[in-house]
Amino acid sequence: MTGKFDIRIVDNREEIPFDLLYLADPSKEQIEKYIYHSALYEACINNKIIGCYVLSQINNRTIEIKNIAVAKEYQKQGIGKLLLKDAIKRSKSKGSEIIVICTGNSSLDQLYLYQKAGFRITDIIKDYFVHNYKERIWENGIQCKDRLVLTLDLKDAGTEKSKINEDFHISPVKASQKNIIKSFITDNWGSHMVVSKGQVHNVSDLPGFIAIKGGEITGLITYRIYNKECEIVTLDSRVRNLGLGTQLISKVIAAAKNNNCTRVWLVTTNDNIQAIRFYQKRDFVWTGFHRNAIESYRKIKPEIPELGNDHIPIKHEIEFEYLIG
Repeated sequence: MTGKFDIRIVDNREEIPFDLLYLADPSKEQIEKYIYHSALYEACINNKIIGCYVLSQINNRTIEIKNIAVAKEYQKQGIGKLLLKDAIKRSKSKGSEIIVICTGNSSLDQLYLYQKAGFRITDIIKDYFVHNYKERIWENGIQCKDRLVLTLDLKDAGTEKSKINEDFHISPVKASQKNIIKSFITDNWGSHMVVSKGQVHNVSDLPGFIAIKGGEITGLITYRIYNKECEIVTLDSRVRNLGLGTQLISKVIAAAKNNNCTRVWLVTTNDNIQAIRFYQKRDFVWTGFHRNAIESYRKIKPEIPELGNDHIPIKHEIEFEYLIG
């Protein structure tokens, strides 16, 4: 596999890659039962679509991978493993606890892949493909008759989470940690006061979740719940590429669900390209653009610099949301 590889969510206005979906499920009738109310993700190399998968929320605790497929010329190159890993990661970020995937008794490669990733066979629906598909399906010289249901407990899944559990302690913020949080936020934000959509927050007074290693804060997320909405006020991680930021977000999404919130939202600045990419990859949707908002915030918080990342002028506020339900 050569070239730039990326996985992105497909907008509902874009064309559905049925040719790829048919590789995993030959029935258009069956695909249409879930595709229009599920989230579709495409894998691309140099902007060429080479694979896809579909996530469907079953309930607050459970999510299902309805379809996962790789173009024939890119099979046997590890793309399926990357798609599965991405699906697990996104399911965690949605706050799901269990992920389900189904396949046929004849799909030997898929059964190997899923079990290698930690999935376990939890149910067998006999003659499912005989009764629900018009044409007989044959793979590896075996007739596909039975549907195998595999599940994975997301609380224990993946090396990313196990690494975090080994190295970090993530827990709700305690009142006794107020001073170290105040110092941590001041170091990262120039002040312990944060402004979002005109609202001033004293971050050290907010609820949140904290990750500590060796007595020092390595990650912190703070939030505010108001009128059945949950705002992520700050998110900071001093650890890269171990999924700590994703885990902190998952904690807040779970807290929002427990408080019957309808959405989780946040704002960031126009220069913060990394954050804009980060949130969209975790299924947050860009819903607002507040032009020149930062200029008025400087009257409240003079510490906000004129220039941000890559020397981009900090002027505008961008709003993202994650819908619950």
